[in-house]
Amino acid sequence: MKLVLRILPLLALLTLVTAIAARNARPFSWAAAPVEVGDPSNLPPLRDAMETVELSGLVRGPSGQPIAEAIVLLDAREPRWAYTDSGGRFRIVRVPLGPQRLSVWAREHETQEYEVFAPASDLDLVLATSLVELPHFPVLETAPLAGEVVPSLAGRGLAGFEVLLLPAKPVSRFGEPVPRRTKVGADRSFRFEELILGEYRVVVLPPWSAGGDWPNLCAPQSRRLVHARAGSANGLRIELAGGEIRGTITDPKGRFLEGAICLLSVDALPERVWPAVKTAADGSFLIGDLPPEVYRLEVRAGSGALSIAVEVPPGATVEAELPPIDPGAR
Repeated sequence: MKLVLRILPLLALLTLVTAIAARNARPFSWAAAPVEVGDPSNLPPLRDAMETVELSGLVRGPSGQPIAEAIVLLDAREPRWAYTDSGGRFRIVRVPLGPQRLSVWAREHETQEYEVFAPASDLDLVLATSLVELPHFPVLETAPLAGEVVPSLAGRGLAGFEVLLLPAKPVSRFGEPVPRRTKVGADRSFRFEELILGEYRVVVLPPWSAGGDWPNLCAPQSRRLVHARAGSANGLRIELAGGEIRGTITDPKGRFLEGAICLLSVDALPERVWPAVKTAADGSFLIGDLPPEVYRLEVRAGSGALSIAVEVPPGATVEAELPPIDPGAR
């Protein structure tokens, strides 16, 4: 009974609070502000974000002249481009809608970029800067040169020999003489096409040294050439001064030694060596195409060997006096 008496006041207080709250409550109401809607026919049409349009216009130079055959490049995910026609006009289709970047490449003008908004049909792209004309190399003064080579020993063929022309002075600027080579024909003639006018040193090389610059068989009086247009019609005559060395190799009993090896070098410059030759069945050998010089001749046969100095005058055949060689000598 006492518990009931304690609870009843609490229930009464709760009932009173609930009643007061219910009386003060109001229902929620919302009134939207009026919106004026215009005529739908005046609204711009909606565009699809994936829609493609066109860009077209005119490309002009700094002075306003239309530029033909310029490339107009669209810098997009999928590059597109067009060439301008003879009137400078271009048209690029399937361009994504919205802002785009164009690059224009034209001859004799600097590349230029433009920010445009697609679509557009009246673009006026003016290239602001023309490239300064590049300097041209001066025209080379040239003339053909023909001539013949005269052997120092009568009856010698010169097919395969090489005429080398070297500048008389080091090349320091464009248009001065540069090295030139040409082959001598079976008729001893040679020819240079479009040879730069100027002064040259003349070198004549035997076939085995073609492509090099030594030994020079040209006679001293023919080693200088001044190539001028007035004299190009006159054939150049190159005289040679080469000589040769002959000899016969025998053993102590006077028998000919076949297959003995003959080596020749310049006595003062041992690194300058001629191709080796072998003696024939009669023990003879011939080493030709030798400029006037003192040479070192070495002959090897079996285990025997000899070495002598031989001087070759211009255009001379020198008979080398060689002692017998014992191929079995120890």
